[in-house]
Amino acid sequence: MDEKAQAIRERIIRQYCQSVLWIDDEIHLDKGLSEEGTNPIFQDKFNEFTKAGLLCHMMGFPEARPVADPYADRPEIDGAIRSCCQLARQADVVIIDWMLGTTDSSDFAEKIIKELLGSDKGFRFIVILSRKELSKNNYANLDPSFKQEPSNGLWKNNSGQFLLSLQKNQFREENLITRIHAALLGVCPDYLHVVALEIAGRIKDLAPRWLAALPEKTDSGILVERGNLWKSGDTDTESKCCEEIQECLTSNLLEDLASLVLALPLDSLDMDMLKPSNAATDNLEQLLSTTDSSIKGLLDSVRKCVCDVPQSKLTANQYKQLSKARNIPCVAGFVSEIEAYTEFCEKKSACELQDQKVCPGQVYRNMFDNSDDIAVCISAACDCVRAKSFLFLRGKKMLSHHENGVNFPDYDQLKRDPRGKTTLRFQGQAYVFWHEATAMVAKQKDELKAPITPAGVFRQDILNRLVSRYMSRIRRVGVDQPSLSRDLRGEKPADEE
Repeated sequence: MDEKAQAIRERIIRQYCQSVLWIDDEIHLDKGLSEEGTNPIFQDKFNEFTKAGLLCHMMGFPEARPVADPYADRPEIDGAIRSCCQLARQADVVIIDWMLGTTDSSDFAEKIIKELLGSDKGFRFIVILSRKELSKNNYANLDPSFKQEPSNGLWKNNSGQFLLSLQKNQFREENLITRIHAALLGVCPDYLHVVALEIAGRIKDLAPRWLAALPEKTDSGILVERGNLWKSGDTDTESKCCEEIQECLTSNLLEDLASLVLALPLDSLDMDMLKPSNAATDNLEQLLSTTDSSIKGLLDSVRKCVCDVPQSKLTANQYKQLSKARNIPCVAGFVSEIEAYTEFCEKKSACELQDQKVCPGQVYRNMFDNSDDIAVCISAACDCVRAKSFLFLRGKKMLSHHENGVNFPDYDQLKRDPRGKTTLRFQGQAYVFWHEATAMVAKQKDELKAPITPAGVFRQDILNRLVSRYMSRIRRVGVDQPSLSRDLRGEKPADEE
């Protein structure tokens, strides 16, 4: 990576990382950082953080003195833990002493860290200070479980949360904020994460301006609209009206915020950043420069698709052949990047599913007994609010081969079947949507309960492509999607009533 690209990434990290919380029992609650008897390292690091433009809070933790009854209430400890947890949820980076409040136990530190972890807690970066090197056994009680990344020494779990372990007797001489920034760069080595960090940093800076620019006295119009829709006094109508107003306002506000975020080009997508040679892993360069004779012919055939003519697409057969060569490290890395990009293009983040409401593009598992198939909602957004039933397309799990310890889809089965189909990936698995009438399934609202819960969402453009292909195949005179939707809503043309 050249110096300009490196500088851009470092600037993005600094823009995102704006606050640090340090929790340590050596920070005495009854003394200032510069008072005699307080370790001078805290004042030094506080100055270092503030000079770097970070909001830094040093949080003292009381010493847990031995008591006769180990189960006795300790209000000062419980209160400190609650305060630490509240502050930690607001900080971009949390630094915490592993032996917090004691000399022989990490219970208090683990309790605070556990409060920050979990599949629904989002991105977290935690620095753990310890007088000895920590291993997997030390993190065994944390959930989701962590594993160490061999490339950069960070500990990572499947929920996008990271631990950086530093020995207390070593970090004193380091530039700690530079060490943290370097680790954050290791967390976000690819374009997607760097772009997301830049946008997140911009939103932080833009939020005050965005809020201040919102128009005033617009609530009267909302009230008029609500009054017109609630004439019937039906509570069900009121509920639907609230949902519609919420959707309308949220959509407009987010669109306004997006226009502010993108008012200036993203630095992370600068032309110098997008050069293939700047890729973090350089898998493409490694792939094309390999001299392995067993795949040399294959590389010559795919070179046009991945280098000379980038707009060309890798064929299913070429992808299959590359998958067979996964035992070669550069090929394994390249295929993994192809699959990761496909995954990003064809599904949304799981954070879209927090309210558990049915929406177009939602993907469901466990809808069909004794089957690994998935179902994708293709009802229009208005039908998802008003209709009592929903339309789904069923995607059949594609068969796979197991070679060299890796599963990859059997694309040959698509060649054997002449029917129209669309193939999409979801959570690492390929699914086939056949273009035939039996692929459509209707489900009542009451049927969509646990264990039938959303597992993800297809992006709108991918959903539109899927539905358009399906409808163009099965459409005939008098049968189209609107008529199917009307049937689900119990609506009939006037001449049929």
